[in-house]
Formats: sequence, C-alpha cells, structure tokens
Amino acid sequence: MHLVTGAKLGIPDPHILAFLRHAAQHSPYYREFDWAKNLLAGLPIRLHDIPVTDKIDLRKNTSAFRSDFDPPALGRVMTKYTSGSTGTQTEISKNEFHYAVNARENARLIAGWRLDDHKVSVIKEPPSKDFATGTTAIRHLRNGRVVHRIYTNSIAELDQFIKLHQPSHVLTTPSMMSELLDKPLEFGFLRLAETTYEAVPPDFASKIARLDGCSHLDIYGAVETAMLATKCVVCGKYHLAKSSNHLEILTEDGRNAGEGELGRVVVTVFSNYAMPLIRYDLGDYARLTKLSPCTPGEISLVEIVGREIMMFITSDGKKVWPFIDAGTIERLGIKRYKLIQISPLDVEFHYQMREDGKTLSKDILQNVADLELSGNFNILPMLTDQFPRTQSGKYLMHERRM
Repeated sequence: MHLVTGAKLGIPDPHILAFLRHAAQHSPYYREFDWAKNLLAGLPIRLHDIPVTDKIDLRKNTSAFRSDFDPPALGRVMTKYTSGSTGTQTEISKNEFHYAVNARENARLIAGWRLDDHKVSVIKEPPSKDFATGTTAIRHLRNGRVVHRIYTNSIAELDQFIKLHQPSHVLTTPSMMSELLDKPLEFGFLRLAETTYEAVPPDFASKIARLDGCSHLDIYGAVETAMLATKCVVCGKYHLAKSSNHLEILTEDGRNAGEGELGRVVVTVFSNYAMPLIRYDLGDYARLTKLSPCTPGEISLVEIVGREIMMFITSDGKKVWPFIDAGTIERLGIKRYKLIQISPLDVEFHYQMREDGKTLSKDILQNVADLELSGNFNILPMLTDQFPRTQSGKYLMHERRM
C-alpha cells in the first residue's frame, strides 16, 4: 500500500491509516507524540510529518513499542529476536496476520523464479538453542521436491553438505555463497543461488556469471520488518512487498531520494499491530528507481548498498562508502578483502591473495584507496586468511570501529 497518488495533503491510504490509529491508541511509545493525539482528535495527518524512529530507540525501550491491546481477529502473537550483529538482540513481537501477509507477498514476488522446478534444494539456517551447529533436516514435498536444511555458520560444513546433495537451488547468505563460488568448477550443478540476510558484495554478479545457466535471487528484509523487497527475475530490480510495509528512501536532509540517489531505508510495518514500527530507520542505505519495466511509476530498489556501520567518515566529516571496483580487485589478484576504519585517518586493509605467497605493498593499496575511496585515509595493509563472522553468522563487508 502507498500514499494516495496526487493527494494534496499526502494523507495515508485506509490500510496505513487504520494501523496508525491503532498505534496512536495502543502503542505506549507512539501515543505520546503530537501526531497521534491529532489523529485521535480527528485531524488529518501526513505520514511524512511523523518523526523517524531510530533503531536505538527500539533497542533502549523495546517494551514501549509493544501494543497494550492485540485485536483477537489478527491471531496470536509470537516473538522473534534480531540477530544482534550490530548491537544487542532485540525482542520483536508479531501477530499471525503479519506472518500471513508476509507469506502472501513472498509467494507473489518469488513466483517468477519457479522454485518448484528445483527437485533438490539446500537451505542454510543459523544455529540456535533449538538447533545446534551441524544439525541437519530433510523435508519431502508433495511435488517431489526434497529440501535439505543445515544449521551452521561454517563455510566448510556448508560446502561439504552442498557437494553431498548436489542441489540445483541453494539458499544462504551472500558472503557464504560468494566464498563457495571462489571455486566455480565445483558447483556446476547449481542453477539458482538464492541469498538473504546481508548486502550483496559488488563482485557477486561476476562470480555468478562464471556458472553456466545459474541465476541469482536476492531477498531483502529484516526481523523487525519481515520481507521488504525481492529481486525480479525479469528486470533485476527489487520489487517491494507493498502489502505489508511502506518503504521510503530518505536523503541525509530528510527529503525523498530521487532516481538513483543514495538514501536511508525507512519503513512503516503496517501489517504488524502487535509492535507498531512507524517510519523506522533500519540503518540500511539503498538506491531507488521508478523506471522498472515491470512496475512503471512505482518505486523499486536498484541496489541495497549496506548498513550505516559500513560507512566510513573522514576527519572533515565527509561520509564515504568503502567499496573498491571489482575489476580493480580482480586485476590485483585479491581473493577476498575487508576494510575496517579504526580512526578518522586510519583504515585497515585486510586481504587474501588468490595466489599463495604473494603480497601487495602499502603503496599499491594506498593508491587504490586514494583513487576509489578518499585521499584522506592512511591505509594499513594486513595480509590474512581470517574473515570472521559475528556470533549470529552475519558478515559485514566493511566496518567502522570508532
């Protein structure tokens, strides 16, 4: 759902308006805002005039976001936890209605990918208190599909499991899939690489291209919101789950981002009455387009760039996304790399070479950073083969640790 097109006041459509009324009345956090009091008093409001909710507010005062009334018609309320990869885990409450809407949107957006055509699939799940590392499961579906699950954050375990079952479809994180595809000849049976949970690395498309007949499906979402967008099999853009969430891309000054312009991802999860999140800043950055041939005039995402914690800040306050052209990395013979900002001036350049025994000088890496990032950073080369993940299994391509 979306704001009424051409409405002078930008008044939300009935689905979002009903959700806002519920939050204004039953959310201990939102009902103290002026917009909530105005709405309950019968005054018109605009979604864009509601203040953005920061992720830190949710972490610090989670219980205040929990509704004090759950409409019985929306089903029972269940609890999930965020991964905690960029902070402490946060308890998120969701009702059955929210899950049902999300399931319908998921089915609609992935229909073109024809998952039922894949007779064998492997799905990687993060370990939990219920499923220890290395636990596996198998499910036989009515249409003859066999789905194997493995609960692990180990690339070696996943690699062995996939090669054992030789599926045509694999679902895992972009970072794990990228590492697997460093040896493309070993995965000639793969026809669909499905990824979620992380931003897709810039060199991912070139790795997929090395596999004859293999496509890439990426699903974007978060525990707080559920699925937000899915890569389209036709145009390659990310179409929105618009029946469950209203998504905005906002620039640093708070205006709506234009075509291809980088902005913050801000989401109103109007399908979840158990824990209203209104104009919630996910901490992600993305670019939008209205030029998708599949949904002309509607917003699609062109690229999900990454999390705010990946953004570097120079000593003069300028923000820089630490991405190096995939062609440069290929030319230098780098197998994997990660940039970590440890001070306003210093950036560690962790890297692994494709060829054992080879290294790169500081001058070479400094020149790359000067040309492709900023001339304000002092590069500290660190040859390594260790690229650790968070406890939840997530991998941040780059990090700002200051």
